[in-house]
Formats: sequence, structure tokens, C-alpha cells
Amino acid sequence: MFYRRFCPILLLIPLLLVFLLCFSGVLNAAAGNTELSEAGYKEDINGDGKQNITDVIALLLLGRDNPSDLRADYDGNGSYAVNDAIALLLNIMSGNLTPLEQETHSPGDIVNIQGILNMAYIPEGDYLMGGEDGDADEKPIHRIYLDAFWMSVTEITQEQYENLTGTNPSYWENKPTNPVENVSWYDAVTFCNKLSELAGFEPCYDLINWKCDFSKNGFRLPTEAEWEYACRAGTSAKYYSGEEEIDLDIAGWHYANSGGDQQPVAEKMPNRWKLYDMHGNVWEWCNDRYDENYYSNSPNHNPTGPESGSYRVLRSGCACADAYYHRSANREYDRPTSKGQTMGIRIVRHP
Repeated sequence: MFYRRFCPILLLIPLLLVFLLCFSGVLNAAAGNTELSEAGYKEDINGDGKQNITDVIALLLLGRDNPSDLRADYDGNGSYAVNDAIALLLNIMSGNLTPLEQETHSPGDIVNIQGILNMAYIPEGDYLMGGEDGDADEKPIHRIYLDAFWMSVTEITQEQYENLTGTNPSYWENKPTNPVENVSWYDAVTFCNKLSELAGFEPCYDLINWKCDFSKNGFRLPTEAEWEYACRAGTSAKYYSGEEEIDLDIAGWHYANSGGDQQPVAEKMPNRWKLYDMHGNVWEWCNDRYDENYYSNSPNHNPTGPESGSYRVLRSGCACADAYYHRSANREYDRPTSKGQTMGIRIVRHP
């Protein structure tokens, strides 16, 4: 396996080096040797601010030294091979540039959508998903890589839901700044499609087969991996605010500090990416189907959950649950038809 995978790469590297030394002027002219803007481009593999043949060599070296580095998968087919270097070379020679949009934003930047809700920018990155101190379905802990996305700063409120749909299904109604609740998974994805249409984006969900098209630019429920990544915001403790229940008190509503009742959103301390109530208040539907063994074979790049399953994932905890259920790694699930005064919505969208 090792020989078949890396032998062609090892043979190509010295050839390319000699080729570069002998014909660097010709190659740089063909490849553009373009000075890149500060915004950054996907083709600038070695980060020198230029676009030329040295980036192809850098990609080959990157794949040899660390084939798990996602930058080595230039063509995005899920694996590293020489064809990534060829694809990069052809793209550079054609003069095509791929701006890195995420570099034009900072973590926690806020954008308003149609005057309805604010969304925070969540940068691309990786983290260790899962927990040592939780249930079996939180293991094994595994590293996940995610592309950048936007996430609603708060849980969708009763006012936001009613303004868009004309209805308020909440059990605790007439509390406009409280999170909307008593919504099923189906209600949640229907809300996402309605907001996408209003904002002029492509709806992500087929409301007949209920599948999500991740290539669309509209709103959707977060994947379970996106949710935990956004909640942690670079932290590794039980809660983004710390390890102890007293730390949870400053970040979220749980049974001991809420009396079991939902509270207005954004009254607790946000995490470093300006997201409120990631711990508690209401459970938040995720897009994923639930499988207790999914972590054992989960893809490590933008996982979207198992292909089958009767249940959908819920995250966050709620105002009537104990602190244990508010941990960043905690997983719960229910049928997509289920509703209750503890079930709410938070949404995401890709740049």
C-alpha cells in the first residue's frame, strides 16, 4: 500500500526539482508567477504570496510528509494522489484563482439576514469531537475537519419564527424573545427552506424525501459535527465556559438555575465566536440521523451523519435538564415527528 501510494510521488519530486531549476523562467511565465492579493488563494500552497510552479512542488512535499493534511487533496476527491499536483498545475497555468473567502472574515463576525436574524462566522478548522466522561455514543474521540460556515447567534426565537411562518407553535407562547419550541425536525427544516426563499438563496431541503442538498447555498440545520465545533469554539472542557457546574451557570440555562423554564435568548455569556445559549434553554435539532456507533467510522472531513436511521440528533440540553446533559459532547436523539416544549432550532449556512 505504501509503495503504490508514494512511489510515484517520490519519483516525481526530483524530476520536478530539476525541471524547475533548468526552466524556472519558462515555467513561471507559463504558470503566471502571479503576485496574489492579501486575501489569500487556494493555489498558494506554500504561502509565499505568489502563484507559480513552486506551489506544485510544495503540494507534492505536503502530501508526502503528511498525506492526511486536507490541503494535499487539491481536487477534493477525498484522497491524496499525484493527480492533485497535476490538477493544481493545470489550474495555475490556466490562470484560474480560487479566493479563500474565509480569510476575508474573522471568527465571530456578524451578518444580518433580511432584518430577521444575526449569524456569526465560524472559521474553518479542526477539533477533537466526543467526550471521555460521557456515554458510549460519545466515543471514540476523533479529529474532525470542517469548512467555514455561518451559524445563527441565538436559537430561533418565537418572534422570528412567527414573523416568517405566521404561526407560533410554542407551548410557552407570547414570549417573543424566548426560543421557539414545540417544533419537530420537519418543522425546523421547513423553516430553513422558507428563510432561504425569502433571502433569495437555494433551499437545501427536498420536502418530499426530506434529504438535504449540501451543495445548495441556503439555510439548513447544523450537522452534529458543526454544532459541537461551534459550541466548543476552540475549547476542550465540558462546557465552553469551563469544567464545573458553576462555569455552566454563566453560559447556559439548566434546571438548577432556571427553575425548569425557558428564558429569553442571549442573557448568558456567549462563547468566543459570539454564540449564545449553546448550553441549555432548549434542545436544538441537528440535520444528522442518529447512530450510536457512527463515531467509529465517521469521515474526518465535513461529516454529515449516517445514511439511514429512524431518529435525528439533538444537542445543547434544555432548561429542565441537569448539567450533565449540557456538556459540549453530549448527544441526544428523537423521532423527527416529535415535538415538545424543550425542542428548538438553530440554523447554519455555508459561505
